[in-house]
Amino acid sequence: MSTASQENRQINIIRASLMRDFEPFLDRSTFTHPDPAQIKANLATRALAASIVRDRLDCDGRQATSSITDGAQDFGIDAIAISNGAPRVWLVQTKWSDGGAARFAETDVMKMADGLRRIDQRRYDRFNAKLRAHTAQLEAVWESPQLKVTLVMALMRRDPVHDNVKARLDDVRGEFNSTGAYLDYEFRYLPDIWELVRKGAEPDPIDLSFIVGKWFDVSTPMRAVNGIIDAAEVGGWYEQHGDTLFLKNIRESLGVTPISRGAPYGTATVAVRNASIINGAQTVASIASAARVDGAVAGQATVGIRIIESSQSETSIEITKSTNTQNHIERRDFVALDPVQIDIREDFRLTLGLTYAIRRSEFEPSPESGCTVREAAVALACAHASPDLAVRVRQNEDLLWEEGVAGAYSRLFGGQPSAVQIWRSVLLLREVRDSLHKITATYEGRAAAIAEQSTLIVAHIVFQQLGREGVDDPEVDWCRAPPAGTCRTRETWSA
Repeated sequence: MSTASQENRQINIIRASLMRDFEPFLDRSTFTHPDPAQIKANLATRALAASIVRDRLDCDGRQATSSITDGAQDFGIDAIAISNGAPRVWLVQTKWSDGGAARFAETDVMKMADGLRRIDQRRYDRFNAKLRAHTAQLEAVWESPQLKVTLVMALMRRDPVHDNVKARLDDVRGEFNSTGAYLDYEFRYLPDIWELVRKGAEPDPIDLSFIVGKWFDVSTPMRAVNGIIDAAEVGGWYEQHGDTLFLKNIRESLGVTPISRGAPYGTATVAVRNASIINGAQTVASIASAARVDGAVAGQATVGIRIIESSQSETSIEITKSTNTQNHIERRDFVALDPVQIDIREDFRLTLGLTYAIRRSEFEPSPESGCTVREAAVALACAHASPDLAVRVRQNEDLLWEEGVAGAYSRLFGGQPSAVQIWRSVLLLREVRDSLHKITATYEGRAAAIAEQSTLIVAHIVFQQLGREGVDDPEVDWCRAPPAGTCRTRETWSA
């Protein structure tokens, strides 16, 4: 993928992720421009400002959007973040550009400096109502000798601003720091915003505390404990945390802290920080399912458990690999090494908030929470303009992973389809499959067999009727004229 294509992809994902997190809380009442494109850009600008606030204050989306001051008479201040625990203030200015070419000139600095002076001089009368709502908080921290104020400029561009702009900011900083170093500034460009969005989409770490019975220490070569645990406890983990229990966050360390430990082969209470179940996902999900059916029976069972402490990301990866070696290697397993699949998985997480499982050893997500690369490949084969892919998949699914110019894998994933396109394709294939399953029950003999075995070809025909235009655009109502029984609501398709 070219640099330009990669940048466009990042911008699209950033926008989708920001809208998913913040749009429900954004105020539209101050929008006066009738142009939908301008409204779309204004929403993105405000959502970007909210993401900066969320990062600085470690708050939720609703609180972050309540800090937005963007609008008429904002004096260059699109959001204000005020720390609760210290005299710390961030004044945020954001510039959005779909083309990654946001402009920030000396005039923008001068406007922001004017707003800063008005706050410093307690002249709030010309500010808009949203900014004036923060007056009490600002005045509470502004007199503190420990006050720190940071001007944050978040710009959807890759290149740094002109040196003249930085020089103007240096002048402003010098002006306000004449009696002490309390003002600074920072820029956040496209690569920084990309990392910010990725960070914001990370699930909260899971911390667990539980009792292990019949424990014994096996801390060679690293710290580990084996034992047994009540099945009901394990089922409760899944009920509380769902599929996030199985997300292997290899960028963070796993921690184990004993709270109280009895004699070996007795009981011990263990606290696990940033817990992740790396083997046994199906077992955990089955326990939770059984507990829902008969909690009393599930409460009488126990299950073996091994707790391994890892402080190195590389070690965590090796542990994950070595605990999932019970299956033989298949051709599909090699696609897990393809950077395209890693990008698609991230696209799913950031754009849709869904899981995209690549390796066979990974936990298969529930239907409403995502899909596997296998299901994605089958759906894309049905959606392809050429029917031969659907026919080949019906004969042998292993053909999905053939590479090369004419290989199915290259034809399906070579252009790196977006998460929106893949998810909509998967949903449509599921709908066709469910519809045919219902129809099959009304037939007998050869007719029933044909209905049951024609799923992929029927799905291919439905895809061709719908067409591909807009399938990867979340703003387009792709199911505009579907065959009866094959379309869901727009909200479902775009997740």
